[in-house]
Amino acid sequence: MPWDPSQSDYSLLVAWAGGDQGAAAVFVRKYYHHAMVLGLAYCKGNKEQAETATQVFFERLARRLPSLYQKNPGKLQEISQQFSAYLLTSLKNNVNEQRRANSLYHTKIKAESSWGATKMEPNGAESFVREDAIRHVLSYLPESQRTVYRLYLEGYSYQEIAKKIGLKQGQVRGRIDRGNQKLRQHRQLIHQLLKP
Repeated sequence: MPWDPSQSDYSLLVAWAGGDQGAAAVFVRKYYHHAMVLGLAYCKGNKEQAETATQVFFERLARRLPSLYQKNPGKLQEISQQFSAYLLTSLKNNVNEQRRANSLYHTKIKAESSWGATKMEPNGAESFVREDAIRHVLSYLPESQRTVYRLYLEGYSYQEIAKKIGLKQGQVRGRIDRGNQKLRQHRQLIHQLLKP
């Protein structure tokens, strides 16, 4: 059976749990870019770490799906309905695992070595990745809501946004409310990424 990305996440996950590699490939293609953008944000622009975290996420998902589907199909349904939130949490955990492992490794190397560690200065990649992640998450909104929502997240009041864009305050409030509804599962990430 040919698979296409428009099929529900649940049907793709169930087929993947049953061993269908076509469904697995479609599902991974569907979420890989999203996972990489989030991974880059959490890894502060380190592409190698982001790729590792993303690969580990999909490998763990592949190992977990068959037993999860057999033991608790309801949990699989729940994960499929809120997959972006599940992806966000899992990637964050994977990145933190990598950092702990690297920290232990570097601590051991430092203890065994007489040389001091060189401090690395940030290269501006972090702000680029933050902007890319924000753009990706806000891309779920129509342009009219995206502009208003971005200003709102940057700390502007409804009145300031209305004045800046040339809308009535009620229109601004309505666009932000609709944006909140559409981005409910992404709001925590957006607020975290917008912190200086």
